[in-house]
Amino acid sequence: MASPEELVFYHELAHAAHSKLGLLREKRDDSCNEIVTEFTAASLAFMEGRKSKLGICFEYLEFYAEKKKLSIEKAVLSLLSEIEKVIALIISAEQELETKQEYSEGDSIAVVQQGN
Repeated sequence: MASPEELVFYHELAHAAHSKLGLLREKRDDSCNEIVTEFTAASLAFMEGRKSKLGICFEYLEFYAEKKKLSIEKAVLSLLSEIEKVIALIISAEQELETKQEYSEGDSIAVVQQGN
């Protein structure tokens, strides 16, 4: 899942979250899976202020929406519930990690302070 390209990382992270939720369709190249993960990737990139390559996401979404014979808007709207669940899982996991990190750092500070 490691990638120097942020959008690729976000896309693969979205696939992992989508799978963890049990929503990933079995067909590897399923249009619905790809729309969910790419829109999630674009959303995460946007939330992080990374807007420069979102045109690539549009082209990717357009390709898979056309395979379903839908506009991008209709394809995304039909999967919005899944997209929301995937984004929510990723954000909650990030918040959990941040909380654990803050707790660990707090313990380290307390140990150092006790040693003085």
